[in-house]
Amino acid sequence: MPLPAPERPAEAEPPERRLAPLWLLSALPAVGLFASSAYLPSLPAMARDFGVPTGQVQLTVTAYLAAMAAFMLVVGPWSDRIGRRRIGLCSLVVFFVGSVAAWLSPSVGWLLVARVVQGIGASSGMVLSRAMVRDAMNDHEAARANAQMGMSIALAPIVAPMIGGLVQQAFGWRANLLLFAVLGLALCIASVRGLVETLPPHRRHAQRGWRLLSGYLQLLRTKRFMANTLPVAIGGMGIFAYNTQAPVLLVGDLHVSAAAFGVYGALPPLGYVLGNFLTTRWTGRVPQRKLIERGCSLLALSGTLVVLLGWMFGPIAPLIAGPMLLFGLGNGLLMPTASLRSMSVVPTLVGSSAALSGGMRMGAGSLGSLLVVTLAVHDGATLGMLVGTMGLLSLACFLLLSRGES
Repeated sequence: MPLPAPERPAEAEPPERRLAPLWLLSALPAVGLFASSAYLPSLPAMARDFGVPTGQVQLTVTAYLAAMAAFMLVVGPWSDRIGRRRIGLCSLVVFFVGSVAAWLSPSVGWLLVARVVQGIGASSGMVLSRAMVRDAMNDHEAARANAQMGMSIALAPIVAPMIGGLVQQAFGWRANLLLFAVLGLALCIASVRGLVETLPPHRRHAQRGWRLLSGYLQLLRTKRFMANTLPVAIGGMGIFAYNTQAPVLLVGDLHVSAAAFGVYGALPPLGYVLGNFLTTRWTGRVPQRKLIERGCSLLALSGTLVVLLGWMFGPIAPLIAGPMLLFGLGNGLLMPTASLRSMSVVPTLVGSSAALSGGMRMGAGSLGSLLVVTLAVHDGATLGMLVGTMGLLSLACFLLLSRGES
């Protein structure tokens, strides 16, 4: 059955309706982030129920992130060619199907495949929301809108661990996966009516075969694009490494309850909201370069504090989770500003830029997740050392690649 078209094409809409409501654009990536975080408190219980080592269940986090990263590279250029709305609606259907399959999983292998399908469905939200804003607004409007959306999007990973922990304690881990399906279906219904097309046909361009690859290679060879994308990607590697291992370290080893872990898990996204708020206040007054430098510095500082506190006082849950508030704050300064700068490098490749930058971040996140599983990190100091190293690398990449730029 074909998807219904909007009542009028985007170019015929009055200016105030060129763009879908910001709450809806925020919800598109938020549901994917919610699905990546809400079931983290359930990882130890899932491993017990399936009778497998915790590391096998942790791989479902890696698989989800890797699927998102891979399909972001397809979604962006595809949306440049056929428009944003149709892809967004189809992706939500895929997310719903993957969520139902995950809910019914009889084995960890089935769950792994279902999480891949979920990740494919969630991939478009991270790309299309930013591309739609960039389509319809100028630079200053887009910067403020991205920051406002960032604050709304960050609510998902703030409430996700808390909701996931409470649902885990009350109903078990399958209830969390059923919740993802319900949210996906509700968002799909809302998007059918509320999601408008922001890329009219005369602004679309097809990229076939080598041209698509050529566009990505052009971006990868552009120093300004890499200067603003690599720090965000490396920061993603740090936060997803922490998110993957924190449930095992806090719930499994330190015996923190699932509900209490939900509170600890909310600290990084809470910091992200604060960082986005500061970005909206400082946009136009503080140079973008300074915002990025401050953000990267906070990433490094947070990991350093985890290491120092771990060496001084040993493995204590609040001392491991608390400094990650600063990591979130740094990301809140870094991501909206750097993401906007990366999409402005090649105006004809906005969708591809959003896809490549988002894909690189999620791909780096999947590598960070795989890294902590492979290394079997079981102490806060080592985890903090990894996080702090990612922060230092993020800052170094930006300073080296952006030398001579404003």
